[in-house]
Amino acid sequence: MIAISEVGMVTSVGRDAHTTLTSVVCGISRPRELSYFDVVDPELQEPHGVVGHPVEALTEGFHLYGAWLRLGFKALQDLIDRAGPKLARGTEAWRNAALIVVTPDIRADRFMSDGDESTDALREPFLHRIAAWLGVPQTTAHVHAIAIGRTGVFAALETARALLEGAQGERVVVLAMDSLLDTMTLEWLAAQE
Repeated sequence: MIAISEVGMVTSVGRDAHTTLTSVVCGISRPRELSYFDVVDPELQEPHGVVGHPVEALTEGFHLYGAWLRLGFKALQDLIDRAGPKLARGTEAWRNAALIVVTPDIRADRFMSDGDESTDALREPFLHRIAAWLGVPQTTAHVHAIAIGRTGVFAALETARALLEGAQGERVVVLAMDSLLDTMTLEWLAAQE
């Protein structure tokens, strides 16, 4: 059995899990027109803005890995703050932990991929930075990437269970992030109508 002991989160309606969940329960949302992307109205043949829910000030000016890192670090910081000193960065608690990061499928048409990329492409620029920041050992046994999109959380939970049952760590952090607001994704979505 897997027990979820802490949650960290960052969204357009909260920079932590408590604020986000409270906002959602209260029906609060923060849509705004994206200044950097327009689509053409098929009937009027005029450009109009796209409305999204950006995490303002945190991801602006960052793209793909950069935006994902900023979202991920902020969510992890929330998790650490909520857990207190027992999970402070770089403590013994992280030396016997595993990290599973869930991202969009980097081989998808969405990112104009030729299909040759593997999850190993995520290790150096992305996974190892997060692992080093937390204090998780940067070995293939401790750091895992699941790049299949939003359903990757289910695969991550299965992987986490296998790691815990195999005594390959005392705890596992599942970090999932995505943004549908980067220009490449918006162009892909527009092309798919």
